[in-house]
Amino acid sequence: MTAKKAFVTLFVMLLITAMFLEGILRIFDIASGAIVSQDLLSQLDTRATVQHPFLQYTARRSYEGYVHFIEPGKTFWVKTNANGFRTHEFYPKTDGQEYRILVLGDSFTYGFNANQEETYPAVLERLLRENVSKNVRVYSLGVPSYSGVRYAMLMRLYSDLLQPDMVIVAVDASDFREDSDRIGSYVVDESAAPVVLKDAKELMQDAPKNFVIDESGALLTKTNDDRSPSLFRRLQFGSSLFRHLADGWEFLRREANVVRFALIERSYRKGKIPVVTYDDLASQSGARDISAAIPARLLTDFVPYDLQTALQKYTPTLTSLRAVKTTCDRVGATLYLSSYPYPWMVSTQEALAYQILGFGKVYDMRNNRVQPQLMDAFAAQLHVKHLDAFPFFETNANGSYGKLDPHFNAQGYALYAKFLFENIQEKVRKDLGAGAQR
Repeated sequence: MTAKKAFVTLFVMLLITAMFLEGILRIFDIASGAIVSQDLLSQLDTRATVQHPFLQYTARRSYEGYVHFIEPGKTFWVKTNANGFRTHEFYPKTDGQEYRILVLGDSFTYGFNANQEETYPAVLERLLRENVSKNVRVYSLGVPSYSGVRYAMLMRLYSDLLQPDMVIVAVDASDFREDSDRIGSYVVDESAAPVVLKDAKELMQDAPKNFVIDESGALLTKTNDDRSPSLFRRLQFGSSLFRHLADGWEFLRREANVVRFALIERSYRKGKIPVVTYDDLASQSGARDISAAIPARLLTDFVPYDLQTALQKYTPTLTSLRAVKTTCDRVGATLYLSSYPYPWMVSTQEALAYQILGFGKVYDMRNNRVQPQLMDAFAAQLHVKHLDAFPFFETNANGSYGKLDPHFNAQGYALYAKFLFENIQEKVRKDLGAGAQR
């Protein structure tokens, strides 16, 4: 038999085998009701964003399904409302007794690495409803990569509709740098607060035509546009054999990561992974600015300056938070600012795989507290309270972050919700009591 005939024979045998397996697996899938999994259906349109003249973008609206964020081999249940937020639908108050809390933030508030009911706004609402009053409702206005300028916009767009009694702005370490970069994209008022994006008209011209927009520019609804699945997804839909092979590959990847993470942690415990401390970097570069000494990926989520330098550089965040405060005062809402730590700020054990695989070393930034100090200074200028979660996580952080995801996991979000609950419950109880007396 020639090599060509042997190749053809082998190809035909493999094709027949594949067709046989496809038939068997298709019969099994039909019989078991798993011909197309909910997980596969949900991945056709997960986190696509839509353009907005004030916010630049929002998350996909009216979405419900499983989403892959960062952690390999894991998907999380996500449900967004008609405005693109992972929370309740937005309606005006129909009962004056409902106490509304708005939480503004970025991907931590949106809830990367967590199912819908595990996000900290959802947990905070449960704690308040179970321990204070059934009349409390927490609305999460968190969207990945939002920052101060967009928090100011959110209040302009939604405060009159939602009529909050309390607003919590969860300021991320990345917000300061992002605000400095973004403020130039906005038309600002006499106080330098953002008003509208300079390219608002272009954004709306390029946006899908099925927006429904009110006179303020707020996007009210948007139906999901048709999105063609990738070739990989079409193969998974069309072939039970391919889908089972893809599922098997994902299973092997998950198991390989378990071994991989265990080896990384073992190497760290044995002292084989270098550890770089904040004190080391400060002595090399000077405490005033260590930005040149740390990787760009880490710099995104870290304040590299001393307090005085940070106060000078990050005025756009303060200006935006002042705009939030002004809106809160107008609608009669109590404003709290809050800060929370990334894993390298409170522990050398958290998110080890993320650091070692990303940087080749572990950064220990526990001796740097510029972020909460900066927030203390902002809160003092705005005459509001700063809820600093750093000390809370210093003693409770064990196992609170993802392996390859520096966001909280379900345990971390529950801890942050507990911290917020402990700090606001008396104020909520007092406000509800005062409302009942009126």
